[in-house]
Amino acid sequence: MKRLEMLIKEFCPTGVEYRKLEDCCNILDKKENL
Repeated sequence: MKRLEMLIKEFCPTGVEYRKLEDCCNILDKKENL
């Protein structure tokens, strides 16, 4: 995780926007009908 923290500090010095995973991608699980 240290490497990820270093990359975030380097490329996103003002921080990153936190979003729910379901807001930015499709999650497929057994509950969802395809």
